[in-house]
Amino acid sequence: MKFNGTIRDVEEKDLAEIKDIYSLHYINPVDSEYFTTRVQEYLEKSPLAKDARFQYLVAERNGVVIGMIGFRDPTKYFYKFSETQKPVELYSLFVKNRAEGIGKALVERMTQIVTKMGYTEIVVFSHETWKES
Repeated sequence: MKFNGTIRDVEEKDLAEIKDIYSLHYINPVDSEYFTTRVQEYLEKSPLAKDARFQYLVAERNGVVIGMIGFRDPTKYFYKFSETQKPVELYSLFVKNRAEGIGKALVERMTQIVTKMGYTEIVVFSHETWKES
């Protein structure tokens, strides 16, 4: 399905909706709070977020955030799986509803951005509890 909406940089006003999206997927509220805090740190330009070159985008339809993607410079761990010297880590990707093309549109936009930034490969870690990933 083709995504019908807008993809844009995350803004402070999106945090509550992002937390709601995380809460749809994480059983433990501590997990959704942890990842929402990472987005907030990015918005506040914290040293951690700046050092890892975090970036977040949201998918929006009719003024409502319906998906988000986060990416960053990978930790050293990922380099052993990388085939190039300039990988980027797809850190977080969640949508409100599946099978609407939201995730695909977010990954396509991320790919455009990271290619312009000089990254040569996207690496992803998916914990065994996320078998659908």
